[in-house]
Amino acid sequence: WDAAVMTDAAVTTDAAVASDAATTTDAAVGQDGGQPWRSSLEHCWNTSSCRRALLLSHGGDWGGAVPYGSHAAHVRAFENGADAVKVDVRVTQDGVPMVVHSSPLALYESLDCNGRRVEEMTAAEFGGCHMVPSTTETFPRVDDTIQWARGRINLMFTVKETRDFPAAMALAQALDATTFVFLEISYGDLLTTLPAIPGHAQFFYDVQVDSLAQLNSLFTLTLPPGVIMVALDLNEFTEPEPDIAAAITTLVLPRGLHALTPSDKLVATVDDHLQRYALGYDVLYTYNLGNGVTARTQVNLMRGITPP
Repeated sequence: WDAAVMTDAAVTTDAAVASDAATTTDAAVGQDGGQPWRSSLEHCWNTSSCRRALLLSHGGDWGGAVPYGSHAAHVRAFENGADAVKVDVRVTQDGVPMVVHSSPLALYESLDCNGRRVEEMTAAEFGGCHMVPSTTETFPRVDDTIQWARGRINLMFTVKETRDFPAAMALAQALDATTFVFLEISYGDLLTTLPAIPGHAQFFYDVQVDSLAQLNSLFTLTLPPGVIMVALDLNEFTEPEPDIAAAITTLVLPRGLHALTPSDKLVATVDDHLQRYALGYDVLYTYNLGNGVTARTQVNLMRGITPP
């Protein structure tokens, strides 16, 4: 769906309106600040009857001296109000899942490992690759990211190669993380890859579809119980927005699922986020966390959901 773009862009605008009915969830205070939908997919994410607007931070809250996908970016996303972080996953030659977007690594990702392939390096070798623009920060290990996120924030794994799903999923299972780690998966991998992976029924999923025709086809299937979202990417779909909005209202939400889309490819104003929420999407992922949080807050206030 995406490419990591190592530039920082955030434009703040005043915003218009989104509306819907609401339910409210409370819980004991923990690392998530008493907001359990941030740290467990079993609060709100797993049912469309919860009308809370939710927000994923794409690669964390990065920019300036904070690299995309870095631990520092993940920490900043949590501190600045994201409900989840979208985490790119690749697996090293010796089977260790790492948080990294590209293979081979691009110059804008790592100067000292530019052009090297993650799958051709051991974890120890890859641990020596520094993330642009930092001279000290290295690419996070997925196991460390899971342990940090526990009790704080949900993670969406975007596994970049189909062959790496088993290793990524086995690690999440071994660390008892399936209540706060979910997987972005294509329609094709849902049909052909998942059934062969041990323990796949323990996970939650966001299923990507590439058209309304494929969405209709998806709903002819018996879906795994862990499917909680479908991704209808407004940047990719060719169908008119009113048709997409109607499909969300008549097909997605009645099945208890959420609809997800990116807020924008790179630069998204507050109003850009609001327009997508207004179409019926409950979950957005964004490069522009500050604008996204402002929009999500406005939507939840309009829906009567507290805290927003």
